[in-house]
Amino acid sequence: MEWEERYDPQYQSVCKIVKKRGERALTLVAANAVVCYQLSSTGEQYWEELADNVDNITNVNDLVRFLKRSKGNRRLLTQKIKRLHKFNVHLSQHLTYEAVWKTLGNLYGLNKKTTVFAVKMFGYAKRCLTKQRTPFPHSIPFPIDSRAQRFAQRFNISAHILFSTLSSKTSIPPLHLDSIIWNRWYETLL
Repeated sequence: MEWEERYDPQYQSVCKIVKKRGERALTLVAANAVVCYQLSSTGEQYWEELADNVDNITNVNDLVRFLKRSKGNRRLLTQKIKRLHKFNVHLSQHLTYEAVWKTLGNLYGLNKKTTVFAVKMFGYAKRCLTKQRTPFPHSIPFPIDSRAQRFAQRFNISAHILFSTLSSKTSIPPLHLDSIIWNRWYETLL
């Protein structure tokens, strides 16, 4: 977890959002995470863009307006706006990661990439807000996206099997493993 705090640019952006929005950031960050796919920039750049513009975002409707003018999240806007309008939950720091996962799973699908990614980002926001390092549970799966699938293909194995095996063998919960793998992968592109 300390690694994420020091090296994950998305964690740092989420902390900026929390600093500006307080506990409201928990819901805002999770709502934003469910539309973080098919980006027109890197995820790191997009979260920084949100952090820089969060002063005017207090609810989902404001987030929709931000999305419409975002430079880093331009693709599939109609689909993403529908997902945001479906986001009718309020998240608090007292919720467990499993409770957030089940709540968002009821809206978007339990094992969908954006659902588990939203739990991860909610966890980042909760950690920034409370300063408590509560590890993610092993029960929440690795968020499988196209990069994860391509990576697994190198080893001729399904992404679900690869990442659950890696998590089990290393005793690192899947959502923490996600941060380690993709931030190392991102560094190789620089």
